Amino acid sequence: MSEAMIADEEEVYRWFADGRAYLFMVDAYERQYGLSVMPSLFGEYRRRHGLTHAQPDQWLEDVGIETT
Repeated sequence: MSEAMIADEEEVYRWFADGRAYLFMVDAYERQYGLSVMPSLFGEYRRRHGLTHAQPDQWLEDVGIETT
């Protein structure tokens, strides 16, 4: 899957920060954007951007999203 399929990076960062499951993200992309994607799209995005499970607030701050 291509990272180009990520329609809204800020939205994906928020989902990770909220602890959303990959299947939630897949369903949301189908509903919101009409895109049929695999869970690996989000896993690869997380890996490429160095996002870990333990730092959601830091991810948001890195892209300029307030966490308070």
